[in-house]
Amino acid sequence: MINAGLSASNSYATDAAGNFRIQLGSIDIGAYEASNTNPDQGATLATSAQSVQADQNSVGSTVYASGCESLIATVAGVGSEQPVRGNVTARVWVEASQPDGFVKRHYEIFPAENAGSAEGRVTLYFSQEEFNAFNATASKPLPANATDAAGKANLRIEKRGGQSQEGAPDATGLPNTYTGGISTIDPQDSDIIWNADHARWEISFDVKGFSGFFVKTQGGALPVELVSFQAVKEGAVVQLHWETASEVNSETFVIMRSADGKKWSEIGSVAAAQTSNSHLQYKFTDAAPLAGENLYKLKMIDADGTFA
Repeated sequence: MINAGLSASNSYATDAAGNFRIQLGSIDIGAYEASNTNPDQGATLATSAQSVQADQNSVGSTVYASGCESLIATVAGVGSEQPVRGNVTARVWVEASQPDGFVKRHYEIFPAENAGSAEGRVTLYFSQEEFNAFNATASKPLPANATDAAGKANLRIEKRGGQSQEGAPDATGLPNTYTGGISTIDPQDSDIIWNADHARWEISFDVKGFSGFFVKTQGGALPVELVSFQAVKEGAVVQLHWETASEVNSETFVIMRSADGKKWSEIGSVAAAQTSNSHLQYKFTDAAPLAGENLYKLKMIDADGTFA
């Protein structure tokens, strides 16, 4: 029978269209056409630093998988203004040993268009072993099993704007290699799901602006926990507002501005609270914004001179 066959592959790596014949664990040839919209087709988690580019589906989700076998992330465009679209790069790193303050598996998702303002729903994947390694050194644990409600409530996503080392191929993806704004996302506990069939955690959340993503827990070891950072045009000026949930030895917020997201200039600074466990609000006025698009980020300088 034409266009039918056994569910087994031979030595050809690609089909007639040039696509990988094994996509997310399924055969992609003849009667067996795989799709990059379903992560439940048998793909395993990426086990080392990997990167993949794909065109984001205009409707529904896109699954990003290296070699179409190692699952990295799933992204769906949301929002009525600027849903994520076009070419998107998804990267994952898995540290050899447990880092201080975040899970050893961490991610970066970066669209070629409107990276700072595109909206999407992201799903990231983790193993229980990775959560266990984090819990061995953390004061507040991540879920120890599928029914651990307290661990789910502790879970946070740290979002660091931009690209690690400006997108260099050998970038490490570590937190201090990002120069954009830092914020913390608290996913809905119902969106922190243990997939027993594939033995993995699946964490979904909405974002505006793409970046590096790190899983940590509430009260994680960050000198400044940034809740939000917004820029609003008011007439001829731009008002910047940001809020912190906690600060430890913080000294100064430096405001940086760019027209293209690559070259940044310092335009002012605001004194920080040094140490606080309360929500604090800050503001700064850009009295002379650039013509056209203006991008902003914060550089947070600690009392010891280090910064993020």
